[in-house]
Amino acid sequence: MRVPGIRTIAVAECKDLPANLELTAASGQQPNVSGVSFTAVPFVGDPNCDVEYSNENNGSAASVQMSFRLPFRANYRRHCFAVGLATGETYLIGSKESIPMVKCKDTAAGPGTVNQCVISVELSAFVAWIPLGNVLATPTGEGSTPVGFEQWREITSTEIDAIINGLT
Repeated sequence: MRVPGIRTIAVAECKDLPANLELTAASGQQPNVSGVSFTAVPFVGDPNCDVEYSNENNGSAASVQMSFRLPFRANYRRHCFAVGLATGETYLIGSKESIPMVKCKDTAAGPGTVNQCVISVELSAFVAWIPLGNVLATPTGEGSTPVGFEQWREITSTEIDAIINGLT
C-alpha cells in the first residue's frame, strides 16, 4: 500500500528507543517514545513510502520502503525514522532490534539543475511500521522545523503585486 501525504520525517538513533518497543507494538498497544529526542529531516519534494504486510509460515511480517530527497548529503546510519502523515498520525520505522537499511545516492547533474541526495530506507521485520498515534515528541536540534509536504500552486497576480509593493 502506498502511504499518501507524508508531512514530516524525523530521525533518532535506534539505541535511544525503549527495549520493549516491538513487544508493545505487537500486543496492539501504543509504544511510549516521549523520552526519545527526534531531529527533523528537511526533505525536498514528496517522499514515497510503500508498506506491505504478509503472513508467511503462520507468522506475520511487514516490509517498508521509503525514499525521499535532501538538498545535502546525510548519514543516517543506525537511525529509526518517525513519519508524520497529513492525517496527524505518526509511524515509526525501526527499533533497537530491527535497524533499517539506509542507502544514500548523490544525484549530480549539469549546470542550472539541482543537485540532491536520494535517501532510501528499507526494513523487513515482524513490526516494521509501528503506529505511534498522534503523540510524538516535537523534533529538536538544528534545523528542527520540518520542511514537509505542501500543495503546489501558481502565485496569483494579486500576490505578485503585494510582494512588489512591499519592497518599496
